[in-house]
Amino acid sequence: MRIDQLTITRFAAAILLVLFHTAATGLNTDSLVGRILLAGNSAVSFFFVLSGFILVVSSGRGGQLPTRIAKGRFWRNRFARIYPLYLTALVLTLTADVLTHSGTFHRIHAGSAVSSVLLVQAWLPPYAMDLNYPGWSLSVEVFFYALFPLLFAGMARLSTQRLIVLTGLVWLVSLAIHRHMVQQIDLGATTDYHALTMYLPALHLNTFLVGMTTGVVFMRHGSWLVRHRNWLLLALLILSVAAGWVIWSQHPVLRFRHNGMAAPLFAMLVLWLSCQSNGLSHGLRHPALIYLGDISYGVYLLQVPVSTLTFYANSRWLHLPTGLHLLTYLFLLCLVAAASYHWIEQPARRFIRQWTLPRFSNADEQVSQSA
Repeated sequence: MRIDQLTITRFAAAILLVLFHTAATGLNTDSLVGRILLAGNSAVSFFFVLSGFILVVSSGRGGQLPTRIAKGRFWRNRFARIYPLYLTALVLTLTADVLTHSGTFHRIHAGSAVSSVLLVQAWLPPYAMDLNYPGWSLSVEVFFYALFPLLFAGMARLSTQRLIVLTGLVWLVSLAIHRHMVQQIDLGATTDYHALTMYLPALHLNTFLVGMTTGVVFMRHGSWLVRHRNWLLLALLILSVAAGWVIWSQHPVLRFRHNGMAAPLFAMLVLWLSCQSNGLSHGLRHPALIYLGDISYGVYLLQVPVSTLTFYANSRWLHLPTGLHLLTYLFLLCLVAAASYHWIEQPARRFIRQWTLPRFSNADEQVSQSA
């Protein structure tokens, strides 16, 4: 099952993160846009919520959830989905660094290289942000993928009420742990401790669980939710107003946003959009918007090599004003992401799935290949 109106949200989140990494520090923090962008790293949590939701929903057949996930086929599909472009982006990051004499290449050592190639860097604080730094979130996703079949089997045995309560408790406990760790950073903790607090995969599991639980609720009670989607809209508006107030007022709680604090808001947005069958959903399913969502993985993952080259070219030769330079960078990033989607992502995905097809029976497949 594919919910096309959600696809564009991936692109929106990717662009928000790109702007956070490139433009947020130079914005006027007295403006609403500036304050939103300064909180833009929360969009990573949106990716984790959406990932959990989509993996659950895409496993359904005929509107019903299976009792188990075929682990081998699921992990193969996830590998085919993320690793080819991930490895390409890593190579391009190093290439861009060499071409622009940025110096990162000469500081590479075995730990950062091996951990990045194996996608375990988020578990190792000294290496979490080395090389292609957006890759830390892919390291977290790999952890989620490893656990997904087991988590799914456990959720399938729980009633909806118990599942929501249990997920809520895990979310709250995880936030409490994160809050305590952030306070230690404020007291002068080390850089490695900061990386442990922000990037450790286990501390983001709560966000993924919120997404999975939202997917289970949607699959079990979709018809009821569609009939009562106005109540979902009301809840979404309340959560949005609360989030807007926190951002605008720069409330101290904003310091704890990085590890899933906004997960309920993101879950409600995903659920509300999934329940739409009107002009809004029709518009969001426009082929152009779906295409932007399809290339969003490249937009997110290729931002470092593209920004390294474009910022170098601008500082050395072009000398474009800041606004025009930013627009040029975003255009080139989308162009490179589109090219990688057609020439790397899709061909590699087909090759890996075809090459490994004899190893897996078609009867065992429980997860959509398009997830």
